Amino acid sequence: MVKEADAPKSWADAVGGKWQGKLGIVQGGSGGSTAALNRFMETKMGGDYFAKYAAQKPKIYDSLGAEATALARGEVAVGTVTISGTNISAVQDKAPVKFIVPEEGLVSYDYYLGMTGTATNVEAAKVFMNYNLSKQGQQVFAQIGEYPVRTDVAPPTIMGVTLPAVDSGKVYRMQNTDAVTFGKDDLAKWNQVFGYTK
Repeated sequence: MVKEADAPKSWADAVGGKWQGKLGIVQGGSGGSTAALNRFMETKMGGDYFAKYAAQKPKIYDSLGAEATALARGEVAVGTVTISGTNISAVQDKAPVKFIVPEEGLVSYDYYLGMTGTATNVEAAKVFMNYNLSKQGQQVFAQIGEYPVRTDVAPPTIMGVTLPAVDSGKVYRMQNTDAVTFGKDDLAKWNQVFGYTK
């Protein structure tokens, strides 16, 4: 277990050599959250950040759930995790983990809500969507560690850490156009740099 005073304070700290062989990361093509993380690393941390992270010989996981479990078990000391997944694991499983907001910021990603044109129970779908977007519904999302879409609901506080406001400059949110424009190239680079072939 990492003492709080020894924990990395930034993305730069994570690749400084101290955590070699003790880092976790999810393979770059596992989903939207990793696509957003890839873009953050490329644009905010610099084009050589993948190489710096890979040089630390991280353990690569197939999913964020697997990485969060490994982190909770102490198989890795530091990992790139989702906010809500880490929060839920820490609360429900009493996992000995701590969430850190790196100095350079953290990565957020979008969830989508909608109703298909062929919904069989339109009224129930509308009730569900309205609740999700209500103040109470958004407070529930904040409690599990997700950023609310409403401006009248505060950012999440997880494991005693209040996350920065969305408009603070500390929350990176990949634009949908970036996912389309850069997603394939980011993944190809990630796979090449990390030597990932699965």
